[in-house]
Amino acid sequence: MAWVGTHRHDAQGRNEAYAFTHVFRVSLALPEGARTLALPEDDGVRLLGASVLRRDNGGVRPATPLIERPVAALVR
Repeated sequence: MAWVGTHRHDAQGRNEAYAFTHVFRVSLALPEGARTLALPEDDGVRLLGASVLRRDNGGVRPATPLIERPVAALVR
Protein backbone atom coordinates (compact mmCIF):
# COMPACT_ATOMS: atom_id res chain seq x y z
CA MET A 1 0.00 0.00 0.00
CA ALA A 2 1.45 3.35 -1.00
CA TRP A 3 -1.35 5.70 0.11
CA VAL A 4 -4.70 5.67 1.93
CA GLY A 5 -7.12 8.53 1.30
CA THR A 6 -9.98 9.36 3.67
CA HIS A 7 -12.05 10.99 0.93
CA ARG A 8 -12.15 11.47 -2.79
CA HIS A 9 -13.36 14.18 -5.16
CA ASP A 10 -16.37 13.89 -7.43
CA ALA A 11 -16.56 15.14 -11.04
CA GLN A 12 -17.42 18.65 -9.81
CA GLY A 13 -14.42 18.74 -7.43
CA ARG A 14 -16.47 18.33 -4.24
CA ASN A 15 -15.20 16.13 -1.40
CA GLU A 16 -16.92 12.78 -0.90
CA ALA A 17 -16.26 12.17 2.78
CA TYR A 18 -15.55 8.63 3.99
CA ALA A 19 -15.11 7.33 0.44
CA PHE A 20 -11.78 5.71 1.21
CA THR A 21 -9.27 5.33 -1.57
CA HIS A 22 -6.19 3.15 -1.79
CA VAL A 23 -3.14 3.51 -3.99
CA PHE A 24 -0.86 0.51 -4.40
CA ARG A 25 2.74 0.52 -5.56
CA VAL A 26 3.55 -2.33 -7.90
CA SER A 27 6.97 -3.29 -9.29
CA LEU A 28 7.23 -5.30 -12.49
CA ALA A 29 10.42 -6.93 -13.72
CA LEU A 30 10.59 -6.42 -17.47
CA PRO A 31 12.68 -8.52 -19.83
CA GLU A 32 15.78 -6.93 -21.34
CA GLY A 33 14.89 -4.85 -24.39
CA ALA A 34 11.16 -4.61 -23.62
CA ARG A 35 9.56 -1.63 -25.38
CA THR A 36 5.89 -2.07 -24.45
CA LEU A 37 3.80 -3.22 -21.51
CA ALA A 38 0.24 -4.54 -21.94
CA LEU A 39 -2.00 -4.14 -18.90
CA PRO A 40 -5.20 -6.15 -18.33
CA GLU A 41 -8.53 -4.48 -19.12
CA ASP A 42 -10.19 -3.92 -15.73
CA ASP A 43 -12.62 -1.05 -15.06
CA GLY A 44 -11.81 -1.27 -11.34
CA VAL A 45 -8.13 -0.41 -11.81
CA ARG A 46 -6.68 3.02 -12.59
CA LEU A 47 -3.06 3.63 -13.51
CA LEU A 48 -1.91 6.86 -11.84
CA GLY A 49 1.67 6.86 -13.06
CA ALA A 50 4.51 4.73 -14.31
CA SER A 51 8.28 5.00 -14.15
CA VAL A 52 11.11 2.91 -15.51
CA LEU A 53 14.19 2.37 -13.35
CA ARG A 54 17.35 0.43 -13.99
CA ARG A 55 17.66 -0.65 -10.35
CA ASP A 56 15.25 -1.80 -7.69
CA ASN A 57 13.20 1.09 -6.25
CA GLY A 58 15.75 3.63 -7.50
CA GLY A 59 16.36 4.76 -3.91
CA VAL A 60 12.83 6.18 -3.73
CA ARG A 61 11.28 6.56 -0.29
CA PRO A 62 8.24 8.44 1.07
CA ALA A 63 8.69 12.17 1.67
CA THR A 64 5.93 12.13 4.30
CA PRO A 65 4.15 9.47 6.37
CA LEU A 66 1.85 7.32 4.25
CA ILE A 67 -1.06 7.70 6.66
CA GLU A 68 -2.59 10.79 8.23
CA ARG A 69 -2.62 10.66 12.01
CA PRO A 70 -5.44 12.67 13.61
CA VAL A 71 -4.33 15.36 16.02
CA ALA A 72 -7.61 15.29 17.98
CA ALA A 73 -11.17 14.04 17.66
CA LEU A 74 -14.06 16.50 17.91
CA VAL A 75 -17.69 15.47 18.27
CA ARG A 76 -20.56 17.91 18.62
